[in-house]
Amino acid sequence: MNEIEIRGWKADTPALSAELAGLTRAAVQEAIRTDPKPPPDFRIAADLTFSAELDDGSRRTFELIADGKYLRDPTTHVLWPFPLGRRVLEEVALRQGFSDDSADTDAD
Repeated sequence: MNEIEIRGWKADTPALSAELAGLTRAAVQEAIRTDPKPPPDFRIAADLTFSAELDDGSRRTFELIADGKYLRDPTTHVLWPFPLGRRVLEEVALRQGFSDDSADTDAD
């Protein structure tokens, strides 16, 4: 079971590979065990909203913000550094058909 559900994802394929979903779930649990940073005085739009099933069986919603650098609780707005966030955003973009690589690699 893919334990990460991305809001708005409607494709037939999972939004994340099973490996990255597992890494993301573990990284979320590790992050929320640490002391969060207080919310900023201004609103930062979410790059991605997702829910993760935690070890206790509950499912919580989180947001990636600041180009994936931070994990945010959308209810309390507290932040945790999230080094895996950029990788998550890149894989979601690739699976949606978006890529920073605009070079055509077809050779005749």
